[in-house]
Amino acid sequence: MAGFAQAPTSLAAEEVLGVVGGMGPKASAEFVQTVYRFSEAVPEQQMPRLLLHSDPLIADRTAAIVRGAGEQLAAELEDRLHGLLRLGATRLLIACFTAHHFLPSIDPAVRSRLISLVDIAVEEITARPGRFLMLCTQGTVEAGIFQGAPDWPGVAGRVVFPEAADQDLVHRMIYRLKEHGADRRNLRDLRALRRRYGCTGLIGGCTEFHLVSSALAELGTESIVDPLRAIALRLNRKPPECRDQRWSSAAPMNLA
Repeated sequence: MAGFAQAPTSLAAEEVLGVVGGMGPKASAEFVQTVYRFSEAVPEQQMPRLLLHSDPLIADRTAAIVRGAGEQLAAELEDRLHGLLRLGATRLLIACFTAHHFLPSIDPAVRSRLISLVDIAVEEITARPGRFLMLCTQGTVEAGIFQGAPDWPGVAGRVVFPEAADQDLVHRMIYRLKEHGADRRNLRDLRALRRRYGCTGLIGGCTEFHLVSSALAELGTESIVDPLRAIALRLNRKPPECRDQRWSSAAPMNLA
């Protein structure tokens, strides 16, 4: 799965991040907002350059995995990635974990430009102590998407997947977030799940959890793994501690 190599550099001024969003649209729009919230107190000309293609018409990823209809969905993703490259994107991001299942079917030349949310998640877990509860779609579970990450064996013993009934709850919560955004019920359920499994933290293994990750910051800086937030931090040049004391990031992002 395509990721990126760690290095002491961040997104160069001439580079542009192209994001395939709309899966769901609220989460990818919130990601753009997060990127620019972390750019406060700098001239706008120094803020990250970003293209968002938000297309909610992309087929449901879990349903495609269940039906074995991955070829068409991969073609849709590749078409949108090519479109972002034509518009000037130099690096690419698909703002959906479940969609990462279809990356092997995408043109390798395009895939080499992708930043993997799964790889970012594993890096962030590696940088934190404790046990973490995985929050992701049923499609991500069935496809074993996280287990395919190169560095997964190093964190697997500290990641807990919910039992079937609770996984169903998480899956329904994700679709509730897609439709209605964040609400108190989401936060209550997430806190209860963390306690039930005796975990120190939560992994936002679906981008919809980016909508509530800031509200969950009260659990502690090391307790929430939110790859979209990590990427937003890395896209900006200042160290994360200069912008938001509640959040940390494992390493600056190399987009070379």
